[in-house]
Amino acid sequence: MINIDIEDFINYIKEIEEKKERKINRLYRLSPENRDLIIQKIKVKYESDEYRSRYLNRGKEPREYLYSVLLDYGRWHGEINTIAEEDELFPCESYIIDDKWIITCVYGQGCFYRLTLKGEGF
Repeated sequence: MINIDIEDFINYIKEIEEKKERKINRLYRLSPENRDLIIQKIKVKYESDEYRSRYLNRGKEPREYLYSVLLDYGRWHGEINTIAEEDELFPCESYIIDDKWIITCVYGQGCFYRLTLKGEGF
């Protein structure tokens, strides 16, 4: 049996959330042009075959932590994408960032993130 100290676990979760909040605040302070460059880099990295293969070849799902940061950024500083609310099969949430990017999270047996330019298909 694993002995887990609940206080250590709570502190660990708090550290993760504080780190995410710092990243969101850093994104917010950027100009829209620089924020756009950062978002493009995140999209290129996570959608590259090299990045995905590195995880999938080891039998793991690729990590997409920065997508969750963008989703939270959209919650705090973006606007709700009402088009995504029409999906009846799976619950999802979607936000428009800087009137250019759409970050969507679809919930099922895990989370599926999708980052698209506004006007692109899902």
